[in-house]
Amino acid sequence: MDLGDEKPDNIIMNLHNAILLGGSFDPVHRGHLEIATFVASAVGAESVVLLPTACNPLKTPPVANDAQRLAMLELAAQSDPRMIVSEFELQRGASYTIDTIEALERDGASDLMLLIGADNLRDLSRWRRVEDLLAKVRLLVACRPPDGFAQASEAVNALEGMLPDALVDKVRTGLIETPLIDISSTAIREAIARGEPCQSMVPAGVWDYIEREGLYRSC
Repeated sequence: MDLGDEKPDNIIMNLHNAILLGGSFDPVHRGHLEIATFVASAVGAESVVLLPTACNPLKTPPVANDAQRLAMLELAAQSDPRMIVSEFELQRGASYTIDTIEALERDGASDLMLLIGADNLRDLSRWRRVEDLLAKVRLLVACRPPDGFAQASEAVNALEGMLPDALVDKVRTGLIETPLIDISSTAIREAIARGEPCQSMVPAGVWDYIEREGLYRSC
């Protein structure tokens, strides 16, 4: 989707030296937050922008609605002053990362970094205008359990032949050996549906919200 002259109300102006972290956040959990803060400290980022997606073309739709996911992110972001929650992609109604980057650049953004999990590497060559995207941002790749740094490196090697060598090298330099935090939104939803305790997987405020809204009980 091309935004043209339309802009969401809360587009972030003059963003600089920031990490963009998109996802369904259904729900946001400690793994998201701890990896984001670890990487931000490792690369010296000034901020981490949490971008809940409206509709990821490569994933199933979220269970919680947009307002609920946004509310949980706002609660979670209180844990670190570097974190910013943006409704940008929710208001756009699509989740093509290159469109987001170009819209932010038109409004003064510079030195942007994009943080993804290593599990996303297998689909990277299918991303919309991926070569333009990798030319515009510094890609940061975090390890995701159960795979560690070695497996993430193998996933980058698998991109050879699917992307130009220079871009594969750029992806490779973005690999970061992050802590392996074995938490997923899917596991949280399934645990809640079974009535199993999982409060430790999410910030306290987020758990209180999930309980209050009755989320994920029938997943």
